[in-house]
Amino acid sequence: MSNLIPKYRKQIRKNKVDLAFVVIKRQRYHLGNYDSPVSIEKYQQYLASYHVNGGHASVSVDELLIVELIDRF
Repeated sequence: MSNLIPKYRKQIRKNKVDLAFVVIKRQRYHLGNYDSPVSIEKYQQYLASYHVNGGHASVSVDELLIVELIDRF
């Protein structure tokens, strides 16, 4: 597990609201509108999950890719 903390990042969109995302294990997770209370809360949840799960984001079974499943084992 890496000691680096995944960053809260901004996707700039021309003439639209900017979006927030976090990248964990080369997978992008969208959080909502950048700098909104909802996106910040989701980011904090991903960070907590990331640390609890040994450097993996917690996702539902529907979101888990086969490659990610293999990588965990």
